[in-house]
Amino acid sequence: MMKKKIAVFGVATLAFALGVCFSARAASSKSNLEGSETMKAQRAEIREDMQAQKDEVKENRKEIQQQKKERNCEKIQNRVRTRINRYENKQEQHRNVFGKLAIKGEEISAKFKEKGLDTSALDDALVTLKEKIKNLEIEHQTFIDELEATETVTCGELENQFKEKLGEARKMSTQVRAEIVEIREYYQTVLRGEILKLRDQLEAENEVELEE
Repeated sequence: MMKKKIAVFGVATLAFALGVCFSARAASSKSNLEGSETMKAQRAEIREDMQAQKDEVKENRKEIQQQKKERNCEKIQNRVRTRINRYENKQEQHRNVFGKLAIKGEEISAKFKEKGLDTSALDDALVTLKEKIKNLEIEHQTFIDELEATETVTCGELENQFKEKLGEARKMSTQVRAEIVEIREYYQTVLRGEILKLRDQLEAENEVELEE
């Protein structure tokens, strides 16, 4: 009887020990699972943080590039505006100089007419000179308009568009210079030549009058 009790007690003790062992293993397995899930969550969080940092760095670079682009655009616009102002001043200077030449020619023609000279050739030359001055004014204004067009595309548009507009403006600049040279040469060779002819004619008539 005593042996039977001992045997029952032994079985009970073994069952209890096995239960404790299984419980410990289950608890350990559960703990490992929870730890694994925690590590996964931490890794995911770290990846998100790293991606957020990369995005922030990329955004900062974009912002720096945009600021640099805006500064470059501002510099280009300032250069273009300075060039426009310079050519507007030149336009005004040419308008005054060549306008005065035409007025002076008209005054000289009027004086020769008072002396009884035929000034038709001089008057025709003055008409041509005025037409050339008018064409220069048109070319000059067109050139300035082309420069202003480059100013509108320096920022926010493609760089090749700016270069194209600037190239067009430079072509106009060449035409303007050609017009200026042509006016000066025409005044020196044609209009001034007619004035000298009339002056020589007037001097010759005066000498005849003195001899008489």
